[in-house]
Amino acid sequence: MSKRITFLGDVMLGRMIGSKYGKSPYEIVDKKLQAVAKASDLTIANLESPVTITKDPHADHLQFVGSEDSLSVLKWIDVFTLANNHINDASKVGMDETIQLLEKNGFLHNGLFGKDSDYTPLIFKAEGFEVALVMTTDMMNIPFADDNKWQCLRVGERRVNNIIAAEKANGRMVIVYAHIGALFTRYPNPTTFDFLHGYVDSGADCIVTAHSHCLGGVEEYKGVPIFHSIGDFVMDGNSFRRRRSAMLTLTIEDKKVKDWELTPAEINENLVTSLPDEKTQKKMLKSFLEVSKQIRKHSDSYSKFYKWQYKKEMVLHTLSTLSYLIHKKGVVGMLRFVFMRFEEVGRMFKWVATDRSKVQRDDDAIKADRKKFKQEDLFK
Repeated sequence: MSKRITFLGDVMLGRMIGSKYGKSPYEIVDKKLQAVAKASDLTIANLESPVTITKDPHADHLQFVGSEDSLSVLKWIDVFTLANNHINDASKVGMDETIQLLEKNGFLHNGLFGKDSDYTPLIFKAEGFEVALVMTTDMMNIPFADDNKWQCLRVGERRVNNIIAAEKANGRMVIVYAHIGALFTRYPNPTTFDFLHGYVDSGADCIVTAHSHCLGGVEEYKGVPIFHSIGDFVMDGNSFRRRRSAMLTLTIEDKKVKDWELTPAEINENLVTSLPDEKTQKKMLKSFLEVSKQIRKHSDSYSKFYKWQYKKEMVLHTLSTLSYLIHKKGVVGMLRFVFMRFEEVGRMFKWVATDRSKVQRDDDAIKADRKKFKQEDLFK
């Protein structure tokens, strides 16, 4: 008998979403999309923001921190992975409180584990076999402090491959949910490509990724599906591309992915993740299939292809952002927003001008000495 596992992308409960929910609680995800998840045997999302009781008055617009209250409308999600680049945004106290609040509200979690402990995958019992779900991350915006008691599995560490191999040797199906990818592009960078292929070589039966803030595509490597970026599921991004994602539902049977299905999702003007209109759904699925086609077509010379495709992706991201800002704020509001974040705009121009095909991760995306804004100033 088959089982269904649904994956959601990044769920960020801070900034505009946290502010709106704090003023008046609301359904962050509409009922139609909730129904898709509820029809599955297990639903997993990436918690892109710690949820805390203690608030840092000095937190800026790139530190994502949510509150416990908003968890109450997400209880149809079974598991949160905490292996991501924002989990340390509220420091050690934030991680402690996140785990306490998730457990208090009945959520399972994985991806964050004791500094002196061995990692244990999340085990899902299917019909006649078990599935080991391995959670890992590439970036970490704020390094863990010396007195921190937590750690995450990091992409590139050999122990990730060893864990996959050990779970496979124990007779389990292995699915990896990796927080990895180049920001704002639908395509995985060549280093990501190599790491994920290595996971398949170690025994992974399926890989799902998020982090790039847009919907990517799928490739098949040695018969194993690798889903490159399912996007931002709950987020307040100022871009049409950033507001579109997909729920990925895997049908598993006999330790393999028998089938998979995408359900498009879009964050609307009211910060509610909902089913897009038919025209937008078709556009999103067309993009997903085109990315998948290009990955397959250029698999033998991917680095060369990515070098130039990355530049195109940054242009497309910029156009998507500008058109959204004009739609939302008008031309004057768009110019004011761009001027306020000119430092970040300049960084993106630098990215376009350089060869990013040799860069493992966007470590230069968030700098400690960055210009900082209060959230209310940035998003008003």
